[in-house]
Amino acid sequence: MRKLGHDLAMTTTKLHITKFEDHEGDGRCGHCGREGLRWIAVLSDGSKCGTECAKRVLGYAPAPKSFNWIAGCEVIAEHADKWTTTVAYRNDKGRTFLAQNGVLVAVGAALAEFQRRTGVAA
Repeated sequence: MRKLGHDLAMTTTKLHITKFEDHEGDGRCGHCGREGLRWIAVLSDGSKCGTECAKRVLGYAPAPKSFNWIAGCEVIAEHADKWTTTVAYRNDKGRTFLAQNGVLVAVGAALAEFQRRTGVAA
């Protein structure tokens, strides 16, 4: 299709994980409907799927070590822009963690790093 001298092509956005959530056994997969799941992946389109369904949805299955560290953590700050979701977590011992698109990027001093990466005060 051409419009104003530019080629317009249909594009599909590749889904990616923006963050993981620990539902402690109360989670529900938005893709297959299974209930009683602990780990849920939040995807870039806002949908949620169980980590077991990620391979069918994303083409790969995240390794448990990439999200097990979230156990016992609470979200203390979150920021999303067009391409990146940055989340700061705090565990029950007060230790902080920072993740971008579901990948752990910093341990300790997560709020300062959150502000540095996002430009938003936590």
